[in-house]
Amino acid sequence: MNIVDLSGWLEYFADGENAAFFAPAIEYSRNLLVPVISVYEVFKRVLLEYGIDVAEHRIADLYKGQQIDLTSSLALSAAHIT
Repeated sequence: MNIVDLSGWLEYFADGENAAFFAPAIEYSRNLLVPVISVYEVFKRVLLEYGIDVAEHRIADLYKGQQIDLTSSLALSAAHIT
């Protein structure tokens, strides 16, 4: 399973220098977990920088993965995974 943080999504969307590193995790959506906080962070940043049309288009990529609620107990459990 993969989780991509805000910087990874932005790098991927901008086709930045490290986009290829994040591409497999993002494009193989069967193994992609998307915490709801990531939906907020990505949408907010893209909305502020590029506007509503681009934000709505880009957020669709996040919806290809499995949305998960990030609770405190889940966050602590995830911290134990190496």
